Parts: sequence; structure tokens; C-alpha cells
Amino acid sequence: MNQKDRYKLSIQKNKEGIDFVKSGEKDIAYEYFCDAINLNPEYPPPYFNLGNILMEKKIYKKAIENYVKSNSLDLKNNRYKFKLGVAYAESGEFKKSIKVFEKILNEENNNLEILNNLGRLHKEINEYDTSIKYFEKAISIKYDFHKPYVELGILYGEIGELERSIHFLRKGLEIKKSFIKNEKLDSKKLIENKLDLASIYWNLSLSNLMSGDYKNGFKNYEYRMYKSDPIMPHARPISQRITDKLSIKEGTKILLISEQGLGDTIQFIRYSLYLKQIGFKVTLCCLKKLHSLVEFSNICDYLISPNDAVKIYDIPWVPLLSLPKLLKINSDNVLINDKYLDIPKNRIQYWKKIIKKDNKPLIGINWQGNPKGERGKVKGRSIKLEEFSVLKSSEYKFVSLQKGFGMDQLDKCSFKEYFIDKQEVVNKTLDFLDSAAIISCCDLVITSDSMNAHLSGSIGKETWLLLKYVPDWRWGMEKDSSHWYKSLKLYRQKSNNKWKDIFEIIAKDLKLIYPSQKS
Repeated sequence: MNQKDRYKLSIQKNKEGIDFVKSGEKDIAYEYFCDAINLNPEYPPPYFNLGNILMEKKIYKKAIENYVKSNSLDLKNNRYKFKLGVAYAESGEFKKSIKVFEKILNEENNNLEILNNLGRLHKEINEYDTSIKYFEKAISIKYDFHKPYVELGILYGEIGELERSIHFLRKGLEIKKSFIKNEKLDSKKLIENKLDLASIYWNLSLSNLMSGDYKNGFKNYEYRMYKSDPIMPHARPISQRITDKLSIKEGTKILLISEQGLGDTIQFIRYSLYLKQIGFKVTLCCLKKLHSLVEFSNICDYLISPNDAVKIYDIPWVPLLSLPKLLKINSDNVLINDKYLDIPKNRIQYWKKIIKKDNKPLIGINWQGNPKGERGKVKGRSIKLEEFSVLKSSEYKFVSLQKGFGMDQLDKCSFKEYFIDKQEVVNKTLDFLDSAAIISCCDLVITSDSMNAHLSGSIGKETWLLLKYVPDWRWGMEKDSSHWYKSLKLYRQKSNNKWKDIFEIIAKDLKLIYPSQKS
């Protein structure tokens, strides 16, 4: 086959690959694009199309390689550049993404999407002033373009300027709702725009909640299940979902479904106990790993797993984080803020014999959450274990409560000798009843904003919670106490990403509790 025929066949293979993509047969399309490249390695489109398939599969490194190749073969194609910029952003290479989008902006100075993307990327690397300038420029070009208003609202929420955040998000909502009402959209576009609208409501809910407006906050929080990347409960029963109000009658059956992370479940299962106390027959669905703890605590009538919950057809159900809206929870009254989970005494005694042999005060510490969740408003909540080194003292011992992510830091830390001798035994425990028993053995818990903060608070253990400058909505912006847990004391960063000041204060507070016995 001569070169000309190979070139023609390469074009044909690429076209056929596109047809397979349109019909949903992307694995076959992948092979056709590879064939097109083998036939003519200098033909750009199949590299680009391969990149798109790899992006959908979140294989970012390979996607970037293909986008780079398509760009090198066609330097003038800004569509290729755009997808390369998106791929860098999705893979977390924000500075490389910025360079790509800046190249496009040099040629398309008033491109609103590029301006918006540059604003988002500079926000990701904490260059907030630059980010704001890009969003404001987009607004100056087209005042009724909703995206920069929304992004400004999100940005101001992340830096704690809540009034501005709410103002811009409401403006974005107004523009988006007007667009949906006035434009003639086909069904696909209408769905896309409604998903967009739900995302704006959800972001607004976070700023509402952070500012203490729980009424509007929990109302808007319902949109979490309707946005483009929905936050869904751990099961979807066949039965009817309760959305408007609870009918509080003695013996009324209700099914509660857990959602989101373990910390969220532990925080909000308090309402299972509350509903049981006021006469409901409560069936609680949560992840199996929590069952031993929930069962002993007797906070529900029946306990089931997500696999069981999907089969239920005759009990109305509620996602766990929808209960605050239905129960009209506000920051002055969360109904239950004291101990609501229990641990068997024999389990506590078992762990005391292992971890409190020398009778020294014991401080449980936890420093990291799941790094995969450290994006957007949650970014920066974890702490490096080494930051805790300033707290070391011969007056007490540490026990690590860390599980999974971050445990590797324990082997390398400079103050390992200040931990209990049986730390390895603690590390191997996975049962939540044991984890709660270990916390119960501690005299104090010092933790980052992670699941252990909720577990410790739910059993009434004195806990010092270390919060980033703008924390998660549930901790608010100002107080050193929490309306969710009586036993928590909140220590807040004075400025972004700096833990040193907090640890200096904690070191002083610990000396007041555990003064040196040396004369």
C-alpha cells in the first residue's frame, strides 16, 4: 500500500471510529483510532479522539500524551489546545493548564470560557486576586454570562467572605433561571441547564450553612442529589421518599439511609435516636463497618445494610442529611448535641489494659482525612504529623488514631518514642466499636477535621478539633465551641495554610492541664 492510500485509509478509520463513539461502542472506536495512527502517524485527529476516550476513563497521563501529539501536529487548532488544558486541570497540573489557556487567550482575547477557566485555575493554586480579575473581565464582556458570577460566589465562600459569596451565587442563579425560562432548549440542553442550576443551589447552600442560615442552607442542600455530579445516598429503596414533612405519629415507620462519608453518617445518625425517642419505628441503613457501634448504641429499632435497603418497598425513606431540613434544625437547636453513641464497658477495659499500662495520661491524635477529597472547600484540612511534634512531653503519651491514608508518616516522625508501645496493635484494629473504645480510653483527643472528630464527639470524649482558616460549613467561622458536640473545642487557623500558631496555643494549653512534675 502506497503512502497516499495509507493516508486515505487513516482518514476513513478515524471517521469510522467517530461513528463507533456516537453509537456508544468506545472500546471498538479506540482500536480504530489506533489503526488510523498506525497508518498515518502524522494525522492529528485520531490522537485527539483517543485523548477524549482516555479522558472519559480518567486515564489522564495517556490522554495528555495524545493531546500533546495532536497539538504538535496542528499548532493552530485551539480545540486541541482547549482539551489539553482541561486534561492538565483534571490531572491536577494546574500551572501547565494555565499556560495552555493563556496561549488560547492571546489569540481569542474575549473568549469567556477561557477567561472563566483561567479564573478557576488561579483559584486552585490560591492566587485569588488574579482569579477574581479573570472572572471580573468575563463579566465586563458579557454581564449576563452566569459562570463567572457562580465561580466568584464559590471563591468568596472558600476564603470566608460569605456575604459576597451569597450575593454572586444568587446573581448566577438569577441569570441561569432567566436563561432556562427564555431560551427554547431541546430536552438534552434543558437537562444540562437544570443540572447546572442544581449545582449553583448546592454551592449556595454551603455558604448559607456556613453563615448560620440553616433554614435556607438545608433547603438548598437538597439539590446535592440533582447536580451534574450528584451526591447520592448509599441505597435507593423502592418505597416512597419523604421530601416535605414528617408525620409524627406513635409507631410510624421510617427508613433512614446513610450517605457521603463516615463522618457525615456518624454526625447525623443522632436523628435516628431522636426519631426513636419521639415514637417512630426507625430502620437505619448504614455501611456494615458501622453496624457493631450502632447496634450496641441502640439508636434505632432495626439496622440494615445498603443491600437490604434497596429491597424495601413498604417503608417511607429519608436520606440522612435531609433530616435537618425536615426537623427544622437550626444552629441554636440541633436537638441532640451530647453523647449519643455507647461502647461496651468490657471493650473499654480490654483496651485500657493494652494501651494504658504506665498510667500516664493518653492523648489520641489524628492528622489526615482522605486526600482524594481534598479539593475545593475541603482542601487544606489535613495536617502533616510532624506538626504535632511541638506537643511532645514526658508527662503524657500519644496514641495514633489514624487509619489508612497518612499512617506511613508515623514510621518517619521525629517523636515516635512518645507514642505508646502497643501502637502496632492499635494500627491493626478496623472495627469501629474498637476504635470508639480506644478513643474512650484517651484522656483527650486532638484531631484534624476528619471522621475521628465525629466519632470522638459522638461518644462525649473531650476533643480538640484543629480547623483550617475557612473550615467545613458545620463548624462555622467564629466560635471555639460546636453546637453539634458539647465535648468539642475548636482551634482555628489565623491565616490560610498555617498550623504553627494553632500548635503553639495547644502546647500552652496542654502545659496547663499536664504541668511538668520536675522541680
